[in-house]
Amino acid sequence: MSPLLTGRFFNPLVERAADPSIVRTGGFYYLVLVDGFHNITIRRSATLDGLHEATPSVVWRPPACPAAACAEVWAPELQLVDGTWWIYFAAENGGGNASHRMYALSGRGPNPDSLRLPRSGRAARRRVGDRRHLPHSSARELLPVVGMAQR
Repeated sequence: MSPLLTGRFFNPLVERAADPSIVRTGGFYYLVLVDGFHNITIRRSATLDGLHEATPSVVWRPPACPAAACAEVWAPELQLVDGTWWIYFAAENGGGNASHRMYALSGRGPNPDSLRLPRSGRAARRRVGDRRHLPHSSARELLPVVGMAQR
């Protein structure tokens, strides 16, 4: 039955994932998500349907709290920028929602699902939403992505 009639939506790719993102490169789809607000995982498949059955690969685990990016990991965004894989995500330090900050992970490799990423550090000093690398003149800028519902 239609989600419009039942009021329920079923995600055909994953059962539980908040704000996942997908990238297609080199003939594969890469789905990056957080498993239960903790580990950042990536699934790889040649087809979108195949992402459902793909084995998740953990590319980053948060440190124990209290520490930077130790809790409430949200909205990982996978990007390939000039040969380097980047994952931007929001997380808190165990101090509640007001401590959410943007963090960046980076690594080189042929496939993002084979990376084991160290924490690169905080990318922003205040609460932020999603970010996106965009070319600007001769440099690349990390710019906010503003949704229509944001004020």
